[in-house]
Amino acid sequence: MDLNCTYEFLNNQPKLTVGQLFQAHCQLPAGAVVDLAKLKIKPAAAETKNYDIVFIKAAQGGDQLGLMLTSYTVGPKDIPNIVLTDDAQDYTIVSPVKFEVSSILKPDEKPEMFGPISGLGVVIPLFYWLLLAAVLFSLLSSVAVTVRARMKRRKLLKRLETLEDGTQPLPQFFTSYRKLQRENAVFSARSRLESEGADDVTQSPEDLLKLVKNVEASMRVFLARAFKITLFEQPWNKVISELEDSHDLLYSVLGAELSELASEFQKVGVGKNKLEPKDAMSISEKARKWIERADQLQAAILAKDTQLIKRLRGAK
Repeated sequence: MDLNCTYEFLNNQPKLTVGQLFQAHCQLPAGAVVDLAKLKIKPAAAETKNYDIVFIKAAQGGDQLGLMLTSYTVGPKDIPNIVLTDDAQDYTIVSPVKFEVSSILKPDEKPEMFGPISGLGVVIPLFYWLLLAAVLFSLLSSVAVTVRARMKRRKLLKRLETLEDGTQPLPQFFTSYRKLQRENAVFSARSRLESEGADDVTQSPEDLLKLVKNVEASMRVFLARAFKITLFEQPWNKVISELEDSHDLLYSVLGAELSELASEFQKVGVGKNKLEPKDAMSISEKARKWIERADQLQAAILAKDTQLIKRLRGAK
């Protein structure tokens, strides 16, 4: 079956590069049906180079047959006819076609049969190298930070082990606290300080400051042992932050009081603030009461005693 076809090239110029497509629009006889799934070009004559003309795909709409063709060989082409078959019928395109095929290689490049080995010849834009470097740097930094944090926490946990003295955290605190009571006159004059605001208690500002700092140190040790606060020797904001992260329920009940107490510890001995005996005793007693409540609350949380938790939440 002979077919008359017209050809369509990009920009209407009969010039291609290797593998570039062009189209053929053919008129079929009325009622003709082409088996597109089996359609292919018949083997070329012996004198014609292979791949001078290559069939890609086809589509039929009524009496119109559209073909997508290309060429894989370089040079001028003068093809008088193209023979296709669907195994049931041969279709001979009698319309000749002329075009020229040029190489996609640059003039100074040598062709490689299998292309660049291992992708080493592929040109990758600098942007992608920078992006890859940024991703790798971010990944390695994240791993380094994680490893460093774990090692630091492991070291801090070992530091906690040195605080163990064979007793529970609360008895250990009270042992230290009772010793401070015996050594400081403000506790023996406690009743007068609370009721009269007496200012005749003899104890130097340096001793009062030392008392408060010792109470603070004992409280930090209690937090470290009772709640595994590894940053117990760090500034109070870090101590409180770790407590919030690891004991959120306890923090929700006692966190605000602890923040206030930490603020008082930080103000002691700063600037021109003179530390009075009454102030030293007040801070010490606030710390003691907070620790007692924290110990009770932790026990209630572990026992899931909701009633006791509610009572402690409302207590001051």
